[in-house]
Amino acid sequence: MKSEEIMKVQSALGNPKFKYRTIRGIAQETKIFSEKVQEIVDFEIPNIVRSRYHNQFGEQLYTNRDRLKDRSIFSKVNAAVNNRAD
Repeated sequence: MKSEEIMKVQSALGNPKFKYRTIRGIAQETKIFSEKVQEIVDFEIPNIVRSRYHNQFGEQLYTNRDRLKDRSIFSKVNAAVNNRAD
């Protein structure tokens, strides 16, 4: 796998405009086919968090675990109450 593609996907996941991203959104931003983006997210990038929620089209949402470190105490408690560790 090309490290350039991996870096593009990592950059798209870190885009400050979005907290969570879909594979389709990452693919559009990076100009990489969705299947390749899915493979990169699944196997090449550590610390990817898959949300238990989906967007309005039923697509899975992803983010980088580092982005979640700055969450408010309320959202951390809410996640604990909902028994999810994203």
